Amino acid sequence: MPTISEAFAIAFAHHETGRLDVAEEICRRVLAVEPNHAHALHLLGVVAYQRAECQAAVELIDRAITIDPDNRGFYINLGEAQDRRINNCHPERNEGSPCAQARSFAALRMTANSDSY
Repeated sequence: MPTISEAFAIAFAHHETGRLDVAEEICRRVLAVEPNHAHALHLLGVVAYQRAECQAAVELIDRAITIDPDNRGFYINLGEAQDRRINNCHPERNEGSPCAQARSFAALRMTANSDSY
């Protein structure tokens, strides 16, 4: 039986390969054991965002931030989810939005300074 950390890593790997249903199920199992697992909450929020479940995405990512307020990536994704919710979950309206521009800048900055994250 995998540890919580191992289970989350498996969920993350499934998410990275597009298996959102599997990633979601594993995250929910992680949360059943450890309800305040910030990364599992965040990943569930990202999955909700990818499914255009904007309100759920905002709520889940916000809960993750409450638990781990120092995680910069959580704030970036919360901004994206809020921006998408404001635009009625129409992702095509998000291109060029301040949040999308900030995400692009943050991604460039994180790549350039990967040693500091």
